[in-house]
Amino acid sequence: MNTPGPFTLPEVARMTGFSLRSIQEGCRNGTIWHNPKGVGTKRVHRVMTAEQVAKLQEVRSRGVTAAPTAQQEPAPAQNVSALDDARARTRAAMARRAPRRRVA
Repeated sequence: MNTPGPFTLPEVARMTGFSLRSIQEGCRNGTIWHNPKGVGTKRVHRVMTAEQVAKLQEVRSRGVTAAPTAQQEPAPAQNVSALDDARARTRAAMARRAPRRRVA
């Protein structure tokens, strides 16, 4: 890390030895501190500063996999009628079966 950054995620993966996939997932989940680049565009690019890379290495060396704020208590169960529950299960099943549509 001779340069101050910003570094792209593939560069961070090469520097730290972590897999690119795990870094991308952590950024999506909000467990890895990063800077989005190109806000408002269809494709979001993520970059990290040298400080963020150092923090990532420190946290991973301690064995922490999720940020403390990301570990929230589950929401209390709501009173759901049998009909609402059946509708939700049907929607979930249809979403799994339906082919994904490409938006041009």
